[in-house]
Amino acid sequence: MNSRNLVPAKHVAQQRRARAIQRWALINGAYLAVLLVAGIAYAVANLAGNSPDSAQDGPDRPKNLTPTLVALRQKSSRLQADLLGVTGVEDRPDWSLLLNPVAAAMGDNIVLSAIRFAGASPETSGAASGVKPNTLHLSGMGRSYPDVTDFVLRLEQLHYFGRVQLLQTSPTALHAHDSVGFEIDCALPGAAEGH
Repeated sequence: MNSRNLVPAKHVAQQRRARAIQRWALINGAYLAVLLVAGIAYAVANLAGNSPDSAQDGPDRPKNLTPTLVALRQKSSRLQADLLGVTGVEDRPDWSLLLNPVAAAMGDNIVLSAIRFAGASPETSGAASGVKPNTLHLSGMGRSYPDVTDFVLRLEQLHYFGRVQLLQTSPTALHAHDSVGFEIDCALPGAAEGH
């Protein structure tokens, strides 16, 4: 079963961008501190250049700093790659624009147990997931048959879907109360034209 991340892409991208900026600032701050210490050590070594002790410390100091600088540069390049990766997820759809009106149409007498979406992308196979391409499949329960029918009519009135089809209803018991299980296919406008 395919699972979709329904968190809006802009929120996910903002969170990732904030984490990437924090990591970038931390690593660049550490890199700057190391460069500052190396610069001070170099300046002190040059000021006391005629001292025999400074001649021995001078060549050793860059050798000790070189692995640190290499490590910091590697971390910096990884952070830049992460930052570029964040910009790649910004084109995901904002599912709240579709799911908020669906939730409002449910009212108090409808409960959804599953929501599946099959897009028309090449990697999504409608046959494998049991959902036709570009279709939102809703499964759930209502208190009565008229409640389920009213929900289908409210979905049609949203004008988000090209076709809303009640696939199945079946009597169900929930906590010793009679209810009606249902499955609904809501085809997005591009999917409805082919049927």
